[in-house]
Amino acid sequence: RWRWSRGGAMDEFLLSAAAFVLLMVALGLLRVARGPGYADRMMAAQLLGTGGIGALLLVGAAVRESAVVDVALTLALLPALRAARGQVVFINSGAGVNVSPGLAAYSASKFALRAFADSLRADEPLLRVTSIHPGRVDTEMQRDLVAYEGGEYDPSRYLSPQTVAQVTADAINVPPEPHVHEVSVRPRR
Repeated sequence: RWRWSRGGAMDEFLLSAAAFVLLMVALGLLRVARGPGYADRMMAAQLLGTGGIGALLLVGAAVRESAVVDVALTLALLPALRAARGQVVFINSGAGVNVSPGLAAYSASKFALRAFADSLRADEPLLRVTSIHPGRVDTEMQRDLVAYEGGEYDPSRYLSPQTVAQVTADAINVPPEPHVHEVSVRPRR
């Protein structure tokens, strides 16, 4: 079994906070939308955007789905990224390229993050958007997964976190003219 548990008091609190934020956004929108002017409508749009992003962050933390948090943070930072003609790098997973037996939900979340990166790249031509898809990495999560699968853990069969960091740094530090869309890196067997 996985080491972390779901459905604890903190998860319930985060989900309740997300529901509260959405309720406050709805009430605020009703109040602001009744305003007669352009400024009122702009305030409503800003309230919806920031409240929605806040709710996404809370839900992502509660369900421990990093892809939701990645999307929410990217949306929150999008104006600054546009202004800087910035670069967004998503550390995804090999499961975002190839599905793994018994990991449908995990693979689906990684394919969703890949689709978000592809959409962001298409919608924001001033940004450089890169997805890094490492194979299995020598981490605590990998140890838990191998134990779950009933196997024996051998760290030499996996990528080191340092290797993934170096590959990511190399993708970030390319000259200005190329745009690295995706990088897939797998351990040697």
